[in-house]
Amino acid sequence: MKRVQLFLVSALSALFANEVTAVELGTLHYNATLIITMSGPIEAGDAEKFMQFWTENAYDAFTFKVAMDSPGGNLADSIKIGRFLREQSAVTFIEKYPPREPAQSDWEYLEAAIPLGGAGCYSACALAFMGGVNREVPEGAEIGFNQFYAGDDVASAPDVMTDTQTVSAMISSYLREMGAARELFELMSITPPEQLFIPQQDDLNHLGIMPSTAFENFQLMPKEGEVVAVAINPRNQGTLERLYEIETYCWKGRPIINLYAEKADWGLRADYADPLTTHIDGWMLSTSLGMREFGAESIRLYPEQRLLATLYLDTEAARALSTGGGLISLNSNTASGVFVSGTINAPNGDEAIAISFKDCT
Repeated sequence: MKRVQLFLVSALSALFANEVTAVELGTLHYNATLIITMSGPIEAGDAEKFMQFWTENAYDAFTFKVAMDSPGGNLADSIKIGRFLREQSAVTFIEKYPPREPAQSDWEYLEAAIPLGGAGCYSACALAFMGGVNREVPEGAEIGFNQFYAGDDVASAPDVMTDTQTVSAMISSYLREMGAARELFELMSITPPEQLFIPQQDDLNHLGIMPSTAFENFQLMPKEGEVVAVAINPRNQGTLERLYEIETYCWKGRPIINLYAEKADWGLRADYADPLTTHIDGWMLSTSLGMREFGAESIRLYPEQRLLATLYLDTEAARALSTGGGLISLNSNTASGVFVSGTINAPNGDEAIAISFKDCT
């Protein structure tokens, strides 16, 4: 872990106190992307307010993002917002925008809505943020976590202990569900309510706060008499992106990569997989050795099933991939409505991939 920054919540609350007294919601439309802005303290009932606002405004877009800038607030409502965002496959990021003037049109506000920088999402807001299927903490923005204490709402010490344990269990379960590392909850638990644990940029991936879309930590598995290395990452999928699973192995002395969708419904259409009609004429591999282009003879496409493509490598490419990772991408285009690409994150090599290619390299 890198350095941990702790800040007093009282100072943070004072910073926000002169700005807004309840959560404020707005929208920004960018072509096929809708951004809902959420700023100010989160109060009891704001989850219903947020969901109603979403119902009325979240349409006519492929991607939905929520920009958060909040000191925190009500725990239960923040978790409700987070769960709702996960159900909607929304992206969350920490950013603040200037307030909209009463007479501004949508177009005028869009032109004026330049991010102000210095946004923060703290305490309960951080839990709402964790509901995003993808999450972004830009340079200059902050996210802060702390423990929650039930003492303000109960009368006796035993009740305080019981309620605090219940709240802790609820938060721990929620964070696991959202994909956070167990260490994040542990760090929250040792940070007093009047302070904040603020992760440094280098720790955001490690703690699962800003999860990576890369494929990493491949696992060895037996398959039809062969040893294959497998990794999945549901976060790599998107509106057009199909790749969910990567499999590497050696077949008849040749290194092979299989690319899979999560389910057959996300497979390639028959005309995309047919060599006579497909627009996919090869694939690309970018490693520490540079970029390599592989032609149509080095790829096999499959229609209407989980298996999207089989890629045929040479030994040099396989060695580079197993010792340093790289980017794999089929030669597709936006107009086709389908992407198949993914990054293997292994800057120091991946032992499982190396073993799966052992008889080929």
